[in-house]
Amino acid sequence: MLDQSLAGGTKSGYRFVGGNPSGGWNTTYVVGAAPEVFDRTGKRMFCSTDKNVLRTDLNPSGSTIPPEAEQCAGFGALR
Repeated sequence: MLDQSLAGGTKSGYRFVGGNPSGGWNTTYVVGAAPEVFDRTGKRMFCSTDKNVLRTDLNPSGSTIPPEAEQCAGFGALR
C-alpha cells in the first residue's frame, strides 16, 4: 500500500519510522518523520499516534532522528 521509497523509510528528504510503542498487541501506534539532513532537506519534525492528531515541532535542536511516542506527545498539533 506504500510506494517503494516510503516503504524504504525515506521520501522527499525525510526519514520515516513507525511502530507499536507498547510492544504487545497492536492496539497503539506511533509514526514519526525527521529531515534526513537538517536545514537542507527540511527542518521540522512530524508525528502521529493512535490519538489521531498530526503533530509537528520546529526542531530547534536540529535532530534527524524521527520522534518516538513520548517525544511526539509534547509536539503541538499541526494547523
